[in-house]
Amino acid sequence: DEILNFFAISSNGLGTNGNVHCISFKISLSISSICDIYAKFMKSIKKCNVHSWIYKYNFTIGRSLIVDLHLGGKNILIVGSGNEALKRVKLLENEGCQITVLGEKPHPTIKKLSEEQKIKFKKIKLTSANFIKNYKPFLVIASTSDSQLNKKIVQASKKLKILAYSSDSPETSDIAYLSLVDLKGTIKVGISTGGASPIMAKKIKSKTE
Repeated sequence: DEILNFFAISSNGLGTNGNVHCISFKISLSISSICDIYAKFMKSIKKCNVHSWIYKYNFTIGRSLIVDLHLGGKNILIVGSGNEALKRVKLLENEGCQITVLGEKPHPTIKKLSEEQKIKFKKIKLTSANFIKNYKPFLVIASTSDSQLNKKIVQASKKLKILAYSSDSPETSDIAYLSLVDLKGTIKVGISTGGASPIMAKKIKSKTE
């Protein structure tokens, strides 16, 4: 068996502002299987014309490295309890992490998950970011409807050396969510624009699938 990394990379990045935008995945398969999968994957990429899309964007976001973050056993704090918070919960619920949601009016599904003890929910009126130090999380996700509060949460988290993500401000976040293509639970293809164009990432994902 061989382990290979495959990338669909825009050469546009290195020639302009130094950014490299890529789609990458790592697999461990026989050489014949790798070649077959790679051929199909590249065929899909060509169909959705990924390179021409990337050339149309002049991204100003700094460089980013695509990594696979292991969250098993980690404490994740989601601030906000509405629709956006629910999206983050759904992305994390199968990662083996301890999820705590803070908010005033929880989404019905968040309330249900809390009652089923799949996540923790604490009702709290959010006015500042002073609460973060009480939880000592590995990652803080700011997903309230108040953009200024989200900004304060990210800033406070960074001061405490905690990874932070804001739903409405990817450029100030430490991480960016990838659009994932899950191939039968064996291979995951991550598509990222570094937060610059989530819509483009979704389009590439739908074409690839």
